[in-house]
Amino acid sequence: MKRKQIRRILALFLTFVLTMGLTGGALAEELPEVPPMASEEAVEEGQEVPETGDTQPEAAAGEGETASAALDSSEICAQIASQLNEEANHLESLTPGEDYAENQGMFRAETEEEAKKVAEEYGATLVSYNHHVAVVDFGRGTAEALRETASLASTRTLVTPNYISHFSDARIEIGPEILDAAGRNTTIAETNSTLENIEATAGSSYSDPYLNYQWFHDTIRDGDAYAEGITGEKVTVAVLDTGISLTHDDLKANIKDSTCVVDGYSSAEDTQGHGSHCSGIVAAVGNNGYGGIGVAPDAGLVAVRIAIGSSIYDSDILAGIETATELGVDVISMSFGGYSSNSYIEEALTKAMDAGIVCVAAAGNEKRDSSSHYPSAYDGVICVGATTYEDNLASYSNYGDDVDVLAPGGSSQNSGFPSDETEAHYNIFSTYYNNTYNAISGTSMACPVVAGVVALMLSANTQLRLDNTRAKVDKVQELIQNTMTTAGGIDSRCSNAGLVQAGDAAAAAEALKWEGGSSSSSYTLVDQGGFYGRSLKGYICKGKSIKLALGDASGNAKSSEMKKLIKSSVWTSNSTFLTVKNGKVTCSKTATAGSSGKITVTVGTQTLSYTFTIIEPVFKFAYLSTKYKYKKGRAVSATPVLESSKKAKTSQYSTVNLTSPYGLLNGRVGLVYTGNKKQGYTAYSASTQFRYKIMIPKGQLKNVLVNSYQANGDPASVTFMVPGSYSVKYKALDGSNQCFTMKVRVYDNEDEIPI
Repeated sequence: MKRKQIRRILALFLTFVLTMGLTGGALAEELPEVPPMASEEAVEEGQEVPETGDTQPEAAAGEGETASAALDSSEICAQIASQLNEEANHLESLTPGEDYAENQGMFRAETEEEAKKVAEEYGATLVSYNHHVAVVDFGRGTAEALRETASLASTRTLVTPNYISHFSDARIEIGPEILDAAGRNTTIAETNSTLENIEATAGSSYSDPYLNYQWFHDTIRDGDAYAEGITGEKVTVAVLDTGISLTHDDLKANIKDSTCVVDGYSSAEDTQGHGSHCSGIVAAVGNNGYGGIGVAPDAGLVAVRIAIGSSIYDSDILAGIETATELGVDVISMSFGGYSSNSYIEEALTKAMDAGIVCVAAAGNEKRDSSSHYPSAYDGVICVGATTYEDNLASYSNYGDDVDVLAPGGSSQNSGFPSDETEAHYNIFSTYYNNTYNAISGTSMACPVVAGVVALMLSANTQLRLDNTRAKVDKVQELIQNTMTTAGGIDSRCSNAGLVQAGDAAAAAEALKWEGGSSSSSYTLVDQGGFYGRSLKGYICKGKSIKLALGDASGNAKSSEMKKLIKSSVWTSNSTFLTVKNGKVTCSKTATAGSSGKITVTVGTQTLSYTFTIIEPVFKFAYLSTKYKYKKGRAVSATPVLESSKKAKTSQYSTVNLTSPYGLLNGRVGLVYTGNKKQGYTAYSASTQFRYKIMIPKGQLKNVLVNSYQANGDPASVTFMVPGSYSVKYKALDGSNQCFTMKVRVYDNEDEIPI
């Protein structure tokens, strides 16, 4: 059982015990000397557990006593005192003003009158009461005040320190001062010259001027969703952040609501930039002649301003979550975090998710385990780590078993985190405040990418979107994890996470037969690469065949039961160019390249599908270089020519993502389908859109640390431990089965790598 699940079960039980005696939220930490815990089975099977409320103390002795009333007033006060001492002890390792608000505490109260009474119990002054959240000033050190109150053992309300979180980006950015009046960032335009030939999947549907600078669209394949008309329509995403640039030309059409919960401020107008940047990643408007587009370009944005500068207080986080829940949004995006948990915030997030709101949070940028990073570590919250331009785990990203999914956050694995403007093209390009644009990196950027993917998923399935239960939230996360690819950025530090695939996740949601809180997903389709899901996409060459298999919910296709199901299931095709029998798909030689067809299989009451894009027959998998003809010292023609192999260069102990030979060899690696020596060759880019079988000779493999594997068991992310020469063999899984060998030269250190 994951640590998140254990924490949630403990929190639910404590809520049950304390509900009748607490005026505030339930405790989410262990308490001493409590009665035996209810069984995990009882909680997981959905036995009714009282919701956390703000019941007054006298209700505990009223009519209809429950098991929670077994604790008398003195026992409740003793347990609160124990928790106060734990909070005070935790503060000893923290810095006031940096990790928590000096001399302050916070709690939830139903009324301002109630908040004033609690403040008196702590010998404090009520500073603010906003959205049911109270902030008090102790007039002395926070730890001292908590210990003093604990020694009295007389309060039934937990007051926690007002902890401070921070935004999950490294703030390496291009400043807005270099943008011209038209919103064109000249530095981005100049430094992105290497990216101009990227064939972004969104390009066929959108023509925004800086779309090609947004390489993350190609990485997550959201264009596959756009091609099916899935763009986030009717879904609202609350961005809890520094607000939003309310009149931004690339945002204003999608802003549905805005509010500020920070005491003393009323406007949600962003004066810092972070919130506008994250909002643009979610839902910048498409085809409007400005900037780029968001992952869900037709989704609605709700700006919830919870911070003015770079510090975010727990009191404002709690108010922001409660406000977003009251507004009835579909998704909450949180690109911030800290290392102190808060039971009130956890309770508010649980309430939101129980209402069917999907909550997404950044894993953090401290290069450490994310299990104690909040809010991403709370149970049910989708924890998002970051990948680089090369689809590796970003060097700055937090990691660990609690990371649920990875998404593009920016930076280059080759150069480390961008240190100046010249490497800004590796960052995430998006909107900024004052109607400008910027390029920033961090898990702050990866979080709204996933929030946008969730918006696509919900817009693809009306029944799922309208369901207001926790089961819906869990199902969305399940579909994301079933469709993510282990090909990108995974290593041993993120064993549960893969790179999010927007098109596949949206297709899986669209195919889902959702009946309000219950759904069956016993079977999956499995392709030659071992990738699995209810709905997959891939490539097939004209005149070639590909074998599909059936797997269980975890993608296991090797059992005798699954092999028997192949023959007993009903396989159909919606294309005259694709035929299928018992999972074997054959493409006609007369098919039109670029067209697509869908294979559908019915297994009992379930329907699974695989959409194929048809490509020309591939006859060579090779590196394409350019041969020039010169006249009077000037090149007059250029012909693409083939090379049998090409060397990639890296240094010892560097992490290398093998799934994209295109990226490793700086482009021009292709699946060649036409041409000759005289006229030149034409090829498909050998990027991560294609799937490969990847092989390293056993003799060399002993000097390689495999950090992560593809779904078929092949190495995906590796570290070369010993300098020398290596061979990596690729086999294209598009029906052509063409192979290519890449030579990798590993040097002792980066300084030795020849330019």
